Amino acid sequence: MTIPNSSVSGEYSVQQRYSMVEDLHSDINESSVEFLLMDLDLALAFMDATSLAGDQETIHRNHENARAAFDNVKRLLQRLKPSAAQRSIIENKLAILKLRLLAVGQRF
Repeated sequence: MTIPNSSVSGEYSVQQRYSMVEDLHSDINESSVEFLLMDLDLALAFMDATSLAGDQETIHRNHENARAAFDNVKRLLQRLKPSAAQRSIIENKLAILKLRLLAVGQRF
């Protein structure tokens, strides 16, 4: 979406400008929800990678990275409005990640 320069703001009615802002907000929300989904996939990949890691430091770092992603997704999800389908996917991935984190000693 292209938003015109403020020097031509008289070119659009208040309703048109409001509509553009709503569209922009919706785009930001959708991108943010997609980011949360990618972050959860990355966190689960960190958990998968621990089985390939050769040393405890890498394993610990992967667990910490996965936990940080879990916490961030939980925090950011409160500010977003995912669709019902997106929310279901996010909640399922969070549940799986939490179970895996609990299994390696993380506390919630």
